[in-house]
Amino acid sequence: MGVFMETMHVMQTMYLIVGLVAFAGALFGLFLMIFRKNRRRRGLLISIAASLGLALVTDTSLEYSAKEAGFKTAQDMQLANKAGITDPAEFEARRAQIEADAKAKIEAQAAERQAKADADKAEAAKRLAEKKSAEIAADARLTAEANFYAPPPAQVAFISAIDQARTDMQTANNDLAKGGVRRTRAKALCAAQKSPAVEDWSGTLEQLTTNSDGLGVVKIKIGEDAYVSTMNNAFSDMSAKTMIDPDTALFKQLAALKEGDRIRFSGRLLTNSSAVDCYWESSITLDGSMKSPEFVFRFSKVLVMP
Repeated sequence: MGVFMETMHVMQTMYLIVGLVAFAGALFGLFLMIFRKNRRRRGLLISIAASLGLALVTDTSLEYSAKEAGFKTAQDMQLANKAGITDPAEFEARRAQIEADAKAKIEAQAAERQAKADADKAEAAKRLAEKKSAEIAADARLTAEANFYAPPPAQVAFISAIDQARTDMQTANNDLAKGGVRRTRAKALCAAQKSPAVEDWSGTLEQLTTNSDGLGVVKIKIGEDAYVSTMNNAFSDMSAKTMIDPDTALFKQLAALKEGDRIRFSGRLLTNSSAVDCYWESSITLDGSMKSPEFVFRFSKVLVMP
């Protein structure tokens, strides 16, 4: 027995020395790979060989340690240690139960991992479905908004007449030619919107304010640099009566909105005695009227998409 124990100690010492040499070899190989570019391949081979040797020595050393302690294998000793047993005889007596418990634990851990993986998969599928549903709803909302705020044909023709005249103004050679462009535009505007009554035009709220008397002043962008608006002062509005009374439902509707909101609106384009623009355009200069026209409008209804 003494000879056996001495032999075991000698073997363990040898394995320790070989393990240290293998560890040093792995470090040396790593050094070559990092700091010696021309020897990286050699360093890689040394590291792999040293790592394999270290693993082999470690496994063999564990087996000898287990036999020295009286166990058949290193795996038996590990199972005994996990069960809190140091006596090999006690381990052998309880081996079947210990192995069954270890197997049950492994199976329980595997089942837990699988359950977590299934739950993660289900959650990912749920998030994907919610994302697709949200995208579909967003697309449907955009389509509904596009339909709700689509300008009617009369408005499209009205804006087209303004845009065409603006383009023609840029090529007009003189003020006389510009005056002719304005008259042509007036005819086109009258042809586009044959009646002053406007129904369900579309636009963006450009201005929402009041005058000094608290009457509502509204300006709506109906196209590129084209607007309809109320008057903005009591004197100019004496006959037009476009500013909005605070006691009306229309005023309360507008008060709930903000500049930049898209709306549909109805009302009336006003005319004046000059009829130079078909409908009353409030710009002071010819250039202002042609580049950024603003038509006087009396609002009767506004709508926003629910």
